[in-house]
Amino acid sequence: MSSDRRDKRRIPVETPCGLRLTPRSGPPPYRPIMAQLVDVSVGGLGVETFTPLDRGVEVEVKGVLSRPDLRLRVDAAARVAHSKLTAAGRYRIGLEVIDISLDRVA
Repeated sequence: MSSDRRDKRRIPVETPCGLRLTPRSGPPPYRPIMAQLVDVSVGGLGVETFTPLDRGVEVEVKGVLSRPDLRLRVDAAARVAHSKLTAAGRYRIGLEVIDISLDRVA
């Protein structure tokens, strides 16, 4: 994990947003899992899910970020930077964005 992890401000997501994560490395099978976006930062996404993902696993991220004034379709490649089991029984996963495409949805 890079030493500048805490230097990048995390912005909490006000509107719940579901994302689909599909592992692209690590042990198969590569089945999509659902995740809840909880924060964003420069170069990263914070998500929560009931499915663990190991550090270093590459994932495909797909979903739509919605606000009252804007909807963006997200298509990204990311790598698991860290994963921690929370007291609520969910995994808090930090994703390092490798590549991202954002398209406005009408």
